[in-house]
Amino acid sequence: MADIVSEVLKLSRSERTDVCKGAVADIIKFCDSQGLNDEQTISFLCALTKLFVSVDRSCKQAEYDLFIDVTGFKLSTDQFFEMTNYGGNSEFIESVLHLVSLMSEDAKKAVAIFGLCICSADGEVTPEERDMIARTVA
Repeated sequence: MADIVSEVLKLSRSERTDVCKGAVADIIKFCDSQGLNDEQTISFLCALTKLFVSVDRSCKQAEYDLFIDVTGFKLSTDQFFEMTNYGGNSEFIESVLHLVSLMSEDAKKAVAIFGLCICSADGEVTPEERDMIARTVA
């Protein structure tokens, strides 16, 4: 995993955005295959974002910027920070990880790539973030 983290950390903002958009497209494709509607899919993407942003207990501007670049959502920074509040709650974490565990292997990989992109947006991937990313593909 260290090699992948290192490679993603080397990406420019534009390159990271492109990789992240590809992962999101794969996640959306999986959600569509499971019959989720747009609202449910958006809710799931927001939950994943909350999960990864909150791992290090710090929400950075770069994470917000990447999320906006990737999704095109019209959220203020305050709305984004509010959306990602309480992502460290153990019940929330277990609930999201349970949903991810039900996904196909390819979809789990897309979730891990999405998480890696979000976590690396601020220029580092902490041990806690690496652990959470690994948990999504376990």
